[in-house]
Amino acid sequence: MVLRIERFKRQKLSVFTLSGVLDEQYIPELQRLFGSSADPLSVIVDLGGVTLIDRPSVLFLADCEKNGLTLERCPEYIRQWINSERTPAS
Repeated sequence: MVLRIERFKRQKLSVFTLSGVLDEQYIPELQRLFGSSADPLSVIVDLGGVTLIDRPSVLFLADCEKNGLTLERCPEYIRQWINSERTPAS
């Protein structure tokens, strides 16, 4: 399983484009990369190329978004999963 991570600047923002399979083995590297920006509000994570994701990665992304990172081009199934993890079960 491979995840491709590309980083570029968009004005004063750091944009990370992810492509491929995002599973928990990549979380430490993503934490390091995202944490390299002093301000989480200046980080955008483009998920348009993510083809498969596991639950730990969904929880990680939900936490990143809660802390101010922007998720861009998030596939609908990932968005729904993030939202369902935030909503307490009845």
